[in-house]
Amino acid sequence: MWVDLRPLLKGTDLSLNIALHRNDLLVRCQTPDDELVYVMGQVKNPGPYPLTANMSFLEALARAGGPNDSAQQGKIVLARPSKHSEQIVDLESDIQKSGTNYQLEPGDIVYVPKSGLAKLGYVMQQINPITSMVLFGAALM
Repeated sequence: MWVDLRPLLKGTDLSLNIALHRNDLLVRCQTPDDELVYVMGQVKNPGPYPLTANMSFLEALARAGGPNDSAQQGKIVLARPSKHSEQIVDLESDIQKSGTNYQLEPGDIVYVPKSGLAKLGYVMQQINPITSMVLFGAALM
């Protein structure tokens, strides 16, 4: 039996909530009109994620594994290309303290930038081989 579950997930047709039996096999076919949100930047698993009914900013971030150690959690960008808008979200003050959460729409992008400290660490890694060569070269002379 083929069933389009979008009306069920949107809550418009609860008759599609069919009881499953042992050994039933479910196959989800991806279609070009699947609605996606994108979680990018300094998260553990960046990429596109299917938009579920009432998906929130925090849910999308959690599906991507959350911010990694290099993330700047105070300046996460929530971009909404469909409305040409962009909002900066501070994970701690906006979400955790005030309890504010944002409902996502198809095509939304959550971008977690790299922290200043992580950027400094990257620069130091790049400089370190150069300074090592300079110091080693000076020691040989």
